[in-house]
Amino acid sequence: MNSIFNQLLNVKGTVVEDVRIVDSPLRPEPVLEVRVRPRAGALRCSRCGRRRRGYDQGGGVRR
Repeated sequence: MNSIFNQLLNVKGTVVEDVRIVDSPLRPEPVLEVRVRPRAGALRCSRCGRRRRGYDQGGGVRR
């Protein structure tokens, strides 16, 4: 399942932890929510994709 979502989302160096469909009365349609985390030792710049030292330890959910 990891490789399918990595290809669909076009994300490299990540591990898919959870996939769920979120249905809320505030949205007109259900939303597919995919929870990912970086693979160990694979920190990359989100703009250029090059390996960089990490300054952000995460700590929060991002959308």
